Amino acid sequence: MAKPSSEERRSTAAEPPSEPAPLPTSLAPQRATRVEQPPEGDWLFEIKHDGYRLMSRISDGQVRLFNREGADWTAELPRQAQAIAALNLKESWLDGKLVKADAHGVADYSALQQAFEAGQCQDLQYYLFDLPFHEGRDLREQPLETRRAQLKRLLGTRRHSLLRFSESFTATTPDILEGVCALNHEGVIGKRRGSLYQDGQRNLDWIKLDCHIDQRHAAPLTETQARHTDEPSHDFSDGHRESVAGVSLHEPERIIDRDSQTSRLQLATLYQRLGAWLLPQLKARPVALMRAPHGVEGDLFLQRHTEHLAVPHINLLAPSLDTGHGRLMQIDRLPGVIEAVQRGAVEFHTWGASSQRLDSPDRLVLDLDPDVTVPWHAVLEGTTQTLALLDDLGLRGYVKTSGGKGMHVIVPLARHAGWDEVRAFAKAISHYLMTQMPERFTAAQGPRSRAGRIFVDYLRNQRDGCMAAAYSLRARPGLPVSTPVARDEVPALTSARHWHAGNILERLDTLALDPWQGYDNRQRLTARMWGRLGAEPPH
Repeated sequence: MAKPSSEERRSTAAEPPSEPAPLPTSLAPQRATRVEQPPEGDWLFEIKHDGYRLMSRISDGQVRLFNREGADWTAELPRQAQAIAALNLKESWLDGKLVKADAHGVADYSALQQAFEAGQCQDLQYYLFDLPFHEGRDLREQPLETRRAQLKRLLGTRRHSLLRFSESFTATTPDILEGVCALNHEGVIGKRRGSLYQDGQRNLDWIKLDCHIDQRHAAPLTETQARHTDEPSHDFSDGHRESVAGVSLHEPERIIDRDSQTSRLQLATLYQRLGAWLLPQLKARPVALMRAPHGVEGDLFLQRHTEHLAVPHINLLAPSLDTGHGRLMQIDRLPGVIEAVQRGAVEFHTWGASSQRLDSPDRLVLDLDPDVTVPWHAVLEGTTQTLALLDDLGLRGYVKTSGGKGMHVIVPLARHAGWDEVRAFAKAISHYLMTQMPERFTAAQGPRSRAGRIFVDYLRNQRDGCMAAAYSLRARPGLPVSTPVARDEVPALTSARHWHAGNILERLDTLALDPWQGYDNRQRLTARMWGRLGAEPPH
């Protein structure tokens, strides 16, 4: 049976006192290495709490809270910051985990995410386990037991409901895992006795051992839990975690697409590989996320706004940009993409203007959406005819597969026209194509009007309109990818799903030139163009 350790009694009063040292502005947490069995040595074990790593910096009477990547979360966690401030520390760093516990005291990672998304973090508990700096002294060179004994003493004399000391235990590995896993915890963290605090390092002084499914107590699922549970395709633990682009993935083995058997980890890794192509499409624009919390075969929803600052690496734009709603989101870096995947996103949609100039569109889009009875060769011919019309107007169009049924045609624009004018011009193109080739095109959205024809959808050309970004996967069986193509590639396409999760990297690895080479936001809509379409701009 595992017993609480006597680490505080073994912390040695004979340890040389640490020297005063300036407090670092930032401090990266020490990381643990996943192992199946501990290496030789003398170990202390702690419960592996399934939560967010959180570092506390106290300086000049101010408390700042930072996540594992160094993002400042103080504003999101005011009560936890107040609890740390109540310790009355000077010039210190504390290390721990932010946790949302269920009714049995077990960390619930999904509930933690939901609390952040809802902005309801006031009751989240902060489990503290290390003290790298204390009262202006650098303790990183002190043994583990010394640091933890000081931490336990300061928490023990100033208790707070949100602060917990992460107790340690001594036991043989099978013994401690058996007990911890039976209580449905994620696993254990082992720390070598006498080890130093090596900030930013991952080595075998700190290790983690995960519980496997058959080690956990088989408690009955609630209805809500059952709806969120998939049969695992690999022998992973429920709480098994992987990291992609510095973002920790919960349930990496969860299957996102049963058709291709793609897991969350595989999806995140694919987006990591696609990052150099996708990020230029997302950068500096509002983004909407098509989320598939139960996989692409389940219910999907498009998230355009967020109510609270809850997601690391995803920027929230000024509330004034879209009044009456939550704040718009923007993703400029790869960790933001991976964090979105962690939260169920499969598709990334972008608005038709930059975040700084939302009222000045920099592109016009035409979604060539065929009726189910339209043969594929007719879709390709319709795409070529649309591009030819744009050429005749003096506009350069660029094309990509939709990843669904049809094709997307994009016309980059200078930011000289407003949304009303761009929408009216796109509508004029749609009506012109219908007038010239009524057997092939329609500008009407209704199912009767679309029968046997291609709907030239111009409706995305509005301020809050968005479309799947180039190089975004689509939340459909097989995970097709909306892929830019050169004009001379159009006739060889076999479907709008020509590229998918299984072959998109091969295409990108073999490209000699960017299919959208020359894409430039300098084109303007002129009076001659309006006249050519037999239309007039709105007044």
